[in-house]
This record gives sequence, structure tokens and C-alpha cells, in this order.
Amino acid sequence: MSIQTGDGPIRIDPDDAQLTYRGKTIALNVRSLMWPVILGCVKQSDGSWQVGADLTGDLFASDVAGQPDAVAYWVQHHGGGMGFVRAVVLPRLNAWLAELFPKSDAPVLPLEQINSALSAVRFLPQTDGTLIASA
Repeated sequence: MSIQTGDGPIRIDPDDAQLTYRGKTIALNVRSLMWPVILGCVKQSDGSWQVGADLTGDLFASDVAGQPDAVAYWVQHHGGGMGFVRAVVLPRLNAWLAELFPKSDAPVLPLEQINSALSAVRFLPQTDGTLIASA
């Protein structure tokens, strides 16, 4: 994922987490303006992206007493980057996704099931120069 700096419209790059599901395309965006934010975004019909959810709120906006870097503090507080994502970002992301994609009686078609499963595939470069996929 890239970190977008500077003003301007939200930019989603090919390596940013994104998925099209039930007719909506969503993505995650990391921006650093006055302070860093992690945003859940929805692609509009004109191709632009709109913020759907701020997944960090003002967590990084306020200085933590005695700490020079709020981001470093909160990441360390949660045991590292993955701990922060699990403890802070995922619950907020899942709440937003529940609003965006409410339960539906319409069945998920087999091809849509495959498409969703493919979103979990990761490409892993190997030390011998080959590339493998893992899910």
C-alpha cells in the first residue's frame, strides 16, 4: 500500500487493498496530511473515491502526554503494526462494512464466491527468485 501525502483527491493505487463486491468498489487509503489517517473509501460512478469511514478517528491527531510521536506510541501500545490493525482498524472496518453491506436474502453466486476467495490470495516472492501464491 502506498501512503498518500499532500492535498488533493483520494488516490487509490493498484497496490492498495481494494475489492468490488455486490456492485460497490471499496478500498483502504492511508493518508498523511496534518496527521496520518486510515480511510475506508467507496468508488463513485465517475471514478473518484469518497471517504466512507475514518478508521483511525482522531487517534493520531492528539499528542499523547510525554510522547513525541502519537503514531509510534499507539503502534507500540498495541504490540506493533499488526497488533494496531487488529485492535483498532479491523473493528472499525468491520463496523463500516456491516453498514455498507447489510445482510441480504439474495444468494451469493458461485462466481462471486470465487471472486471473494481470490481476494485472499497473496503473492510471495521466494529467495530463489520464484513466485508462489498462498491463501
